[in-house]
This record gives sequence, structure tokens and C-alpha cells, in this order.
Amino acid sequence: MFVLATDPVPNDNSVVAGPIGFAVFIGLIILVALLCWSFTRQLKKVEKNKAEGVFGQDVADQMAAEAAERERAAETHDADA
Repeated sequence: MFVLATDPVPNDNSVVAGPIGFAVFIGLIILVALLCWSFTRQLKKVEKNKAEGVFGQDVADQMAAEAAERERAAETHDADA
């Protein structure tokens, strides 16, 4: 009964990934390359649409304009006091 419960330690040479592990590794590399390719295509589309003005006013420009408006309002309020 105790003979079946023992777990012998395998040799270093007997534990290998084999061809299936190699195929999975190569498959993952290919998938990552395809994801990067697709991502760069999407970024190019976004940049093209941004240049064409599809998204409206740039968010940074809008925030800068709002900040300048707040500063002008604060200066006017301080000058009145």
C-alpha cells in the first residue's frame, strides 16, 4: 500500500516540453505579433480621424480654454473686491 503512495523524483533529462510545448510557444509569438499589427492599424485610423476632425475639438485644447476662462473669471472677481 505504501509503495503506491511514493512519488519518485524524475531525472532532469526525462522532463521536457516536447514538440507540443514548442508549438504552443511559437503560436503565442505569432498571436502577439498579430495583436501588435492590429493595434498599430487601429492607432493609425485614430490618428487619421483625429487629423480630419472627427472627434471635435482636441480635449487638451478644450481643457486649456476652460482653465484660461476660470483664470479670467478669478482675476475679474479679485479686481472687483
